[in-house]
Formats: sequence, structure tokens, C-alpha cells
Amino acid sequence: MFQSFFPRPKLFLLSALGWVAVAVALWYTQGGAMGAWFGFPPTDPAAEPVLGLGHFVTPQFLWFYLYCAAFLAVFTAAWFILSPHPYQWWSVVGTAVILFSTYFNVQVSVAINNWRRPFFDDVLAALSVHVTELPLVGAIASPLLYAALFWSAFGTLLLAVAGIRLPGLNFRNQRVEAAYRKELVYGEDDAERAGPMTTHDLFRQVRTNYFRLYFNYAYFNVFRGMYLQADNVFGYLILIPTIAAGKITFGVLQQILTAFNQVSSSFQYLVNSWSTIIELLSIHKRLAAFEAAFEGRTLAPIEQEHPLTP
Repeated sequence: MFQSFFPRPKLFLLSALGWVAVAVALWYTQGGAMGAWFGFPPTDPAAEPVLGLGHFVTPQFLWFYLYCAAFLAVFTAAWFILSPHPYQWWSVVGTAVILFSTYFNVQVSVAINNWRRPFFDDVLAALSVHVTELPLVGAIASPLLYAALFWSAFGTLLLAVAGIRLPGLNFRNQRVEAAYRKELVYGEDDAERAGPMTTHDLFRQVRTNYFRLYFNYAYFNVFRGMYLQADNVFGYLILIPTIAAGKITFGVLQQILTAFNQVSSSFQYLVNSWSTIIELLSIHKRLAAFEAAFEGRTLAPIEQEHPLTP
């Protein structure tokens, strides 16, 4: 496959890694001085980041584009001359464009993140002047920001505690399902395997573990649902002193709630992704157990237990 796409694959990939290493080393050691010599002065580290599309056309970025293009041109020309290939434009130039697009996507995320900080800071500062105190806490500086941080951290901790058994149960589920499938596969070629008693016992293990999994997910989802429902009214709760004092109009109230919910949602990434995190943790446990068995190391306690033990 590599030979049909890349010119002399082993040498090409090794030379590509070496050339990238040279380019990276030269960029971080002499890139700033070289850019200044070509009329692209380095960015002041203490300066505020440029917001919007201007982030991508600063002198430092323009110099980086030229720098990448020059190194790519030299590498491409060398391989076009030394080892012509019918798919060289796709394999050499196309791969470089894919790598650059990946880097550029990262920079798009950086630019958006740079914009979000001053935007939400301004919103909290245009709106926090109307809210000066919180229930049970009293008057503090930037109460909306602290309330969003507290609420997001509380939700993350709540779901972590409620779902603490789920990674292990998902891990056990992978074990009992794998054992059941393995016996069925052996039974296709061996009449002595996959007998009724054996398959019945293995299926019972699968069924029992699923019942446990459903039960634990049931109360996990109860806590998760309670938190998400409470999230809908939490903004109103922290505004009770302000509303009772008649300091804001209904329009300002809607502005505050909208801004607070946006900021709070950005802090609730773990809350919204907890089901995926549980699945990834169970996969990590399974792979770690596989590596331990493969390398002859001591297995983790969960791997030594019978699948149906608590």
C-alpha cells in the first residue's frame, strides 16, 4: 500500500521525519531572527493576542506560512527529482497539506478561545454590576463567575461519585461478553464445546452483569437528571437577593441568565461528557489488564475476580 502511494516508502518516511525535525529545531532556535531579517518581527510575548481574523495575518503567522512553504518546496523538489512517482502530488504535497490543515485547525480553536475570554469577561463585567451578592454568601466581587465555577465543579463531583462503580461494571461487561462469544466460536468447530450447561452459565453471567449495569446507570441517570433540571433554575436561585431588592428589570434578568448559562455550560464539559468518560475508563482498564497478562505482570484485582463477584 505504501509503495503504491509513496516513493520508496521507508526512505521517504525517514527523510520526512528528519526534515521535519530540522525544520522544527531551526524554527525554535533561529526562526525569530530569520523572520526579523525578512521583515517579519516576532510577536511581543507580553502583548495581548490579536482577536478575530487578524489572528491569522500577523507578521509572525505570515512568516510561519512562508517558512513552511519553503521547507515543503525543498523537500518536494528533492523527491520529485530523485524518485519520480505517479502519485507524488498526492503523497508528498497532499500529506503536507493535511498536516498543515491540522495545525491550522488548532490555530482556529486558539483564535476562538482568545475571543471568548474578553467577550465573556466583558459580559460578566456589563452585567455583574447589577448582581452584587449571592444567597448564603453575601456580597463578593464577580459573583456570577464564582457561582458558575462552583456549580460546574459541584456537578462534576456529584456525577463522579454517583458513577464511581460504572467503569468497573463496564469492564466486567466486556469480560463476560467476551467469554460468551469465545465459547460460541469454539463451538462452531468443536462439538465438545458450547454445550447447553456451559452457554447457559455464561449467558447468565452476561444477563446478571447487565442487570447490575442497568441498576447503577439508573441511579446515575437520576442524579444526572436532577443536576440538569436544577441547572435550569440555579441561575434564578442565585439572583434571589437581586430580584427581591428590585435592582434589575426583566430584560436585564434575561441578559444575565443567558450570559450565566453560556459561561456555566462552557465549564460543564465533564458533566456533559461523563458517559463517554466512563466508557473510556472501562476500555483503559481492559487494555491495562491485557498488557499485564501479555507481559506476565501481576493482574489488577478486578481482573483476578470472578465476573459476578461484587
